[in-house]
Amino acid sequence: MLTVLGVGAVWGFTVDDAWIIARVAHHWAIGDGHRFNAAGAAVDAVTPLGFPLLLLPAARRSTEAAFELARVVGAASVVTTAAVVAGRVARRGGSWRGWLPVLLWCASLPWLAWASAGLETGLVALGCALAAGRGPAGVLAAGVVGALRPELIPATAIVAVGGAWVERERRGRVATRALIWLTPIVLVVLVRQLAFGATYPLAALAKPAELVHGLRYVLGGLALTGLPWLLLAPGVVRGLPRQSQLLLVALGAHAASLLAAGGDWMPLFRLWVPVFPWMVLVAVEIAERAALRWTLLRGTLALAATLLLHVGLGGPSRRVAGERRALIESARPVLTGARRVAALDVGWVGVAHPGLVVDLAGVTDPSIARLAGGHTTKRVPADLLRTRRVDHVVLLLAPGRKLVWPPQGGQFARGVEQVVARDAHALGYQPIAELPLGADQRYVVLAEYGARDAASEPR
Repeated sequence: MLTVLGVGAVWGFTVDDAWIIARVAHHWAIGDGHRFNAAGAAVDAVTPLGFPLLLLPAARRSTEAAFELARVVGAASVVTTAAVVAGRVARRGGSWRGWLPVLLWCASLPWLAWASAGLETGLVALGCALAAGRGPAGVLAAGVVGALRPELIPATAIVAVGGAWVERERRGRVATRALIWLTPIVLVVLVRQLAFGATYPLAALAKPAELVHGLRYVLGGLALTGLPWLLLAPGVVRGLPRQSQLLLVALGAHAASLLAAGGDWMPLFRLWVPVFPWMVLVAVEIAERAALRWTLLRGTLALAATLLLHVGLGGPSRRVAGERRALIESARPVLTGARRVAALDVGWVGVAHPGLVVDLAGVTDPSIARLAGGHTTKRVPADLLRTRRVDHVVLLLAPGRKLVWPPQGGQFARGVEQVVARDAHALGYQPIAELPLGADQRYVVLAEYGARDAASEPR
């Protein structure tokens, strides 16, 4: 019940990538296949391959309907995950101390916000909770999680195969466990190779790993998500059940995996959220065994981190979806008649403009994904707008900045936008509209000379 109330309180959170998945699902539903642009090539624009298929019942109606169904799937998965973990805690018995980690988990802003974001995060978290169980079903769940989220492959391998050590099985069972775990991962790799010519997600190219960013991400997640503080009990670890020790090793492997992957550019530590059920299960065992004063101290630190995120990001998180919907509605009349629109945030742009969208980040465009630079700093060629026959460009101004044309240094929010703005000016593009995003940021729409009335005043 606490999880349901919490998810409802932060229901307004989402991210741009959720609209990408929804648009791919819509094209699947209407018979265009796995495409971001209906008139474009099939593209691996979704890291959790297969997730758009879950959205087909609603996707035939519209991209927006697919997006809303994705949010419901995520929320239902999070609530189910909470029920699964709470059921295990209840079955083990124990004192009231064991419920402290569960209560703190139910108050976690990342946990609650990502439930309704429209991505696969809640579903993957449910898979992690099931993977912590015993038997072939848990091993298969670990394999499905690894297939959906490649950065979880090391951690799920430990949980799945290491379960033989937990259950004191014979050596022959290790090979069986490994085969069950590996099967869904291999199937996804084969499908990717056959469908898109690569064994890895396109996002791995579009968003190359940056070690420094990965280190900040890992340390930030450990310090600010709250639950990791509950695991700081080195004197208790040796006395934990084997399953809890295994989950701790898996959590360490996941931290190393996130470091190697360079973390994530989305807010609220998305890539930490799926392993929260493991943290809670281990924290319950620690709370039952540690001295009460240390349990309360760890709980206080976890609560402080949780409240810090709520105070700093709780309000803005609840407003994201509403701001994006307002942005989409304001952009639709501006982009009416556009043939090809270039943008970095292609998710919401793809809803406002059902035609062809050129992805400046490369998340949905293999040729741009291969360019040097991060996904917000792609070194796009100076003739990109001309060779792609782009007639409209959507760029985000830096917070608090006003549009000045010709563009000035530092005026736009991301590096690639600054480059494209300069090239657009050289080609004669003119600003035709400004679209508000929240209180202190605005998107600028540029149009090729002749595509729209270049003399019209920016709105």
